[in-house]
Amino acid sequence: MKRAIVIFALFVLGCSEHRDSANLVNGYKLLAMNPTELYVANSANELIVGPTIETIGVSGAIIVAYCGLEKRVVNGFENTMGYNIVDTRSGVVTKQLTEEGVRTQLGRLNIEVPKMQSPSSLLK
Repeated sequence: MKRAIVIFALFVLGCSEHRDSANLVNGYKLLAMNPTELYVANSANELIVGPTIETIGVSGAIIVAYCGLEKRVVNGFENTMGYNIVDTRSGVVTKQLTEEGVRTQLGRLNIEVPKMQSPSSLLK
């Protein structure tokens, strides 16, 4: 009976596995500190966008993260509200854009706006 309980517990734990990070592009990652605190970190693990990432997308070397419009400070990190573009080749981060601003910025670079998705879909 004990063996059956142990096997069942291992099965449940294995099925409910949840990652706390996901690789994006060029060493950049999506990091989950908890279910409501999400960041984009660069290859040196510096938090550069977040903590309230609602949707995220990647197009080539470009990461676009939408962080909502909530003014929030978590552990001294102020939310980067609106849309944020991260060029992973240069490290340049353009913050607090509107949706139209993202389209304009990426259009200048001849880059399509990436398909935006829930961060949780990357952390499974």
